[in-house]
Amino acid sequence: MNYVSLVGIALLATTTLMAQNFNGSDDFSDSGTSAGNWTAGAATGSGNPAFTVSEGSERLDFTSDAITGDANGKLNWTWSVNTGSITEDWSVYVDFGFNATVSAGQTIYWALTASNSDHTNNHVYIAMQWNSASGGTPEGGAFSSTNGVETAIGSGVNFGAATGTVGITFRSSEGLIVAGYDSDGAVGGYEFVEIGTFDATGWGTSVGATVLATLSAENWVQSGTGNAITAGGAFADNFTAVPYDVSSVPEPETFAVGLGLISLGFVATRRRR
Repeated sequence: MNYVSLVGIALLATTTLMAQNFNGSDDFSDSGTSAGNWTAGAATGSGNPAFTVSEGSERLDFTSDAITGDANGKLNWTWSVNTGSITEDWSVYVDFGFNATVSAGQTIYWALTASNSDHTNNHVYIAMQWNSASGGTPEGGAFSSTNGVETAIGSGVNFGAATGTVGITFRSSEGLIVAGYDSDGAVGGYEFVEIGTFDATGWGTSVGATVLATLSAENWVQSGTGNAITAGGAFADNFTAVPYDVSSVPEPETFAVGLGLISLGFVATRRRR
């Protein structure tokens, strides 16, 4: 076996190892590229909910027709380029934004979820909600689910701006999943405020298990008729998945654990997802 063959084997082994953890990004600037990066789940509920990659605006738009009564429409995209490790650090984060005019009784949700591939009922998600009570800034929190039993690990959060970044990190040495947000996104470097942590050691993962990253959006009308959501009203951008804990990286990507969350109480209209 010659040197070139040895190098080829080494590169193949390295690529295989890298593929076992998160590594990649999508700025939603090209619909063809994004189509290859995600597995689209079937839309459910009312209002023809849809995700559209807006190349001119370089973002992922969530749109929905107007819906009436106690009804909702939702859908999700799961990152398909790679999956997260259950033994090594990783971080996933994405920008969420709102600019829609909503009716009384209408709420729009965005969520970033990290789920166990062995047991999809075992997951952690961080959600932002936008409604007439939001006062121009979305509210929300972070939640864990084990065997389908959901628990708030950090709620009553005012995200401070209509557009911001949410993130989920796995610290393998501690077995912890950490959820956080940065109200001004990449401006000045990422500095995530910790919302809550979850001990993932009890998830019952097998040797071959991995972690899936999913973007979800929902239009829910509790009463009356909700407004249609048009392009630019609810959007995502700059999804990033990296094979390390961002807290170990110097600026501009620092995951600063912060205190002083604004305890406004998660709006009562948030329902079990």
